[in-house]
Amino acid sequence: MANKFNTYIESPSMEYWRELCLREGTLRHFDKGEYFFTAGHVARNLGYIKSGTLKYIACSEDGSEHVIGTINLL
Repeated sequence: MANKFNTYIESPSMEYWRELCLREGTLRHFDKGEYFFTAGHVARNLGYIKSGTLKYIACSEDGSEHVIGTINLL
């Protein structure tokens, strides 16, 4: 018998989030260098990146940026 306890905890699929963003969201363009979200601030939006490149960065104490990773969605 399969365990059916707390089935609400299961995460929706990525396709669910994509469809929700496309159906209910507003298309927005981010310029190169513009932040999608930043550490230390409450994220009040959910986003689906349709195309472009997303760059993950970390800033050192002196303010210099260090690239942690990139994702190309072209």
